[in-house]
Amino acid sequence: MKALKALLIGSSVFAAGAAHAEGQKGVLDIYYIPDSEFEVPGGSDDGDGFGLRGWGMVSEKVFLHGEFQSTETDDAGLETDQLRLGGGVVLPLSDQVWFIGSLEYIDLELSIPGFGSGDTDGYGAHAGLALQATPQLGFYGSLGLVELDDSDGIEFTLEARYNFTESVSGFIDYRSTDQEGDGGDEITITDLRLGIGFHF
Repeated sequence: MKALKALLIGSSVFAAGAAHAEGQKGVLDIYYIPDSEFEVPGGSDDGDGFGLRGWGMVSEKVFLHGEFQSTETDDAGLETDQLRLGGGVVLPLSDQVWFIGSLEYIDLELSIPGFGSGDTDGYGAHAGLALQATPQLGFYGSLGLVELDDSDGIEFTLEARYNFTESVSGFIDYRSTDQEGDGGDEITITDLRLGIGFHF
């Protein structure tokens, strides 16, 4: 149900707005997560998953974005579903560099077979830079704060994207979310993501 909600919201987002600096209104990314790690005190577990995300411009500098992804670890069978919805601003710093700031709502659901599930939500605030190194190759990096019901911490993302055509690109990115609970326990979720982008 969450995947359907994210897809419907994303579809409306991508159709919205005016063009950004490169003349595109939005991007829809579909991706595979070959390596997802969930680390807690005393151990960690690896798995994989899938997701979709995208953004759409609603004015020359303002965008909306959405993301849904689901992962499952190999040993414990821990399922992690994330839904993110938000928006932000794109500010040109030069012809090839943009500042990107965003705020987002985050819903995180964890489920372990035989132990039930739990849901937590909160927000994320991020600031980053996008660099278009060549007409085909671009890079993006961001650093932000993620605050959930009973934990908070730092999140960073690094991405490289190659434009095969004006309408299709491929990308690889790495995201790490470090959370510290109210009791001092630390949880880290890291995802390596490979995907295809469809530009509109």
